[in-house]
Amino acid sequence: MNQTEALKKYTKLKKYYDFKVIFEYLETLRKTGITNMYGAAPFLYIGKERLEHEFKYKNIPDEEEFEELLDMSEDVKNDIVRGSYTQLQDNSDSSNFIRSVERKVQNDARDILMIWSALKGKAIKENTLIRRILKEEVNRKYNRLTPNQYDVVYKLIDKIFKGLELEWQTKEDTYGDVRINFCRNGKKVGLFTGGDEPGWDDDTPEGTKIEPYTNLMIDKSIINQIQSVFKIRKTLILHMITEFFEDNYLNEVSSKFGIQFDNLEDASEHEFRNHVCNSVLDKGRPNLSREEQLDWIQSTGRGRNTWERKSDKELERSFIDIWRIEKDNELKGR
Repeated sequence: MNQTEALKKYTKLKKYYDFKVIFEYLETLRKTGITNMYGAAPFLYIGKERLEHEFKYKNIPDEEEFEELLDMSEDVKNDIVRGSYTQLQDNSDSSNFIRSVERKVQNDARDILMIWSALKGKAIKENTLIRRILKEEVNRKYNRLTPNQYDVVYKLIDKIFKGLELEWQTKEDTYGDVRINFCRNGKKVGLFTGGDEPGWDDDTPEGTKIEPYTNLMIDKSIINQIQSVFKIRKTLILHMITEFFEDNYLNEVSSKFGIQFDNLEDASEHEFRNHVCNSVLDKGRPNLSREEQLDWIQSTGRGRNTWERKSDKELERSFIDIWRIEKDNELKGR
């Protein structure tokens, strides 16, 4: 199925299936590493119990993603069955209806997988068609919000973010990606990460550039704060926060870090569990000479030889990191 065919098929099926949830499920399935995605269609309708049974005694590369997959699997199965049933309920011979639904489930699951596969291609990704589709799905699903209501929620998000302190971290600070910590009262409540280079464990030559990636995580306390005022679903709140970040931060982030970030995947909820921000950890950090830095690191039980081989810049970076670790442990009573 090429990209044009995929979009036509999506247009035909979108009123029957929740493509946002299904696409998220397929992406989670891909991350688990438990199957070749070319044969992944049955995973859309086997459900949690069957999925759990199939992999009870098998090696699972990413167990955390697999647990998330299990949590989503029953909802996706029900959505696929319900969509297939809805399409056939007025057009099938009752004597063969169950079998017709079964065939429709299998056929549509294959089509949905091919749509996802076609729209994951680089050419499509550059045109952000998947993002447009997901936005369309969100708007269709949450059309109960009037434009005025949407604006009011958006203004609350703006007010919340204006009350946050931002900590900008470059590639040198994080050993690879760029980050923004969003802090409230010295505690982390949000994190943006992005970059355009492979991970440290990648075999590609140093300096290789990849398609820019982004990720935005928001603490559940912010989601709860918005939900306490507006009785709307978490998924919509995360979508609106993503739009807010794109509107108000993405250009600045691209300019500041020298990486062209065009868009974000929808933000995800995260529990930062009172993670202390660097501005708090750095209070009282002394300005030490190279020898003093080595002496201090040695006093923490980390030795000296390894650190003596580092350049002044590398040692300074290591000193800051170790200081923050020690300070964080001290604040948490470890």
